[in-house]
Amino acid sequence: VGGTFTDFTFFDRESGEHWVKKVSSTPSDVAAAVLEGLEDVELSRVGNIIHGTTVALNSVIQRAGAKTAIVTTKGFRDHIEIGDTLRYTGGIYDHRWVRTPPYPVPHEQRFTIDERTSGDGEVLVPVNESEVERLAETLAELEFEAVAVCFLNSYMNPENERRAVDDRDWESLANQYTPDAIFDSVGEPAVGTDAIIEYYKERTSVYAASYHYPHSHEITFTDDGAAVGVVCAHAELTIEGETVFVALRYLDDYRLVEGSWRFHEREARILYVLKLSELPTSFGDRMRIRWPGVAPQPAQIGADIASGRTPEPR
Repeated sequence: VGGTFTDFTFFDRESGEHWVKKVSSTPSDVAAAVLEGLEDVELSRVGNIIHGTTVALNSVIQRAGAKTAIVTTKGFRDHIEIGDTLRYTGGIYDHRWVRTPPYPVPHEQRFTIDERTSGDGEVLVPVNESEVERLAETLAELEFEAVAVCFLNSYMNPENERRAVDDRDWESLANQYTPDAIFDSVGEPAVGTDAIIEYYKERTSVYAASYHYPHSHEITFTDDGAAVGVVCAHAELTIEGETVFVALRYLDDYRLVEGSWRFHEREARILYVLKLSELPTSFGDRMRIRWPGVAPQPAQIGADIASGRTPEPR
């Protein structure tokens, strides 16, 4: 899926034949070109669809994405630009080599915090919350649309990142939802912001060190003040001392309230919940929702991971 054209290559395993197709891309709705290209395809015969896109790369090259700031460990402000010193076009000893801009986040949009975590996860310098608050005011004054917090060695221990991001800011989280919002995830649906925040508090009390990150999203504006979206995400949780991996898809309904988009409905559908030790043997099993201490349940997204096809119930 490119910015100008969307190209298709079809391959028939039985006959060995292959053919190609090209349609114009629709930048405002990249999925539309994909659906157009598949209009004449008998989808019941399709075993696999492999998809790739240059949309994210184009936004970096064209600098068309959100105005983004990076907050990192003091002393590592330009590490993202320096990279690993492997100068692929001329070698590490070519003093004439210059990295070609644009950089995704230029120097003036990078900021640092005086903190440090060792390579084995020990917090050597804890985050100073006053320093974080001052930096937050600066970022707000500069009108950044997105902020990435990336501290050194946080993959070993995310404590400093967690304190800097303040993932217990319940008031700000509540403001992301409409007052009558519905959040349907693990357990019974939570209705209203008070119930939703209680759900978050209960979940965070169960999980220890955890990451939860979206890796793709699609939003369709259905009206002047309404939109729907699909967000695919992964989570890495620590539950009862064990690492648990979760893959899920959010089906969202958004509303524009006082100039800000907020969640009106959010439904989570789970592809799998598996302990790290279970991934090699249970990844393709239909009963792959396996919360620790709970009987296995069938995946809420029905595709068989191994083949891409919907399996018969087992």
